[in-house]
Formats: sequence, C-alpha cells, structure tokens
Amino acid sequence: MANNTQVVDKEYPEVEFKVNLSLSELISALKSLDPEDREFFLENLLAALSPEYLASIQEARQDYREGRTMSHKEVFE
Repeated sequence: MANNTQVVDKEYPEVEFKVNLSLSELISALKSLDPEDREFFLENLLAALSPEYLASIQEARQDYREGRTMSHKEVFE
C-alpha cells in the first residue's frame, strides 16, 4: 500500500513549491501541528485558493477605501 506522500505525488504531479521544502516535509509539518492549528491552516489555504473568496476580499477592501463601511453598532443593532 502506498504511503500518503506517494498518493499525493500521483494525484498532483505538477505541484511545485517555491521554497526549499519537499512535499514530504510539508506533509510532515502539517502532521506535527495540533489538530486545531492544522484545521485553521488548511481552511485558510483552501479559502485562499478560491477565486470567489479572493474576489470578495478585493471587493471588501475597495468598499473600505471608498468609505462604504458600517460601525459595529450599526451592524449589531
């Protein structure tokens, strides 16, 4: 049976990291995180890879620059 690294390599052979870190080192680092930190990291990684999420961040930043904001009080009243 193949280990996790071999499975990932077969599924994503085009994966390339711009840092001096192998895929197996990345997997090992993720496994060493406590479950809560690992979940937080992976959720943020997946969110960052979502074009819709990135577009919503750009839109929110544009709204902020143009003064289209609401106070905490306005939002939660």
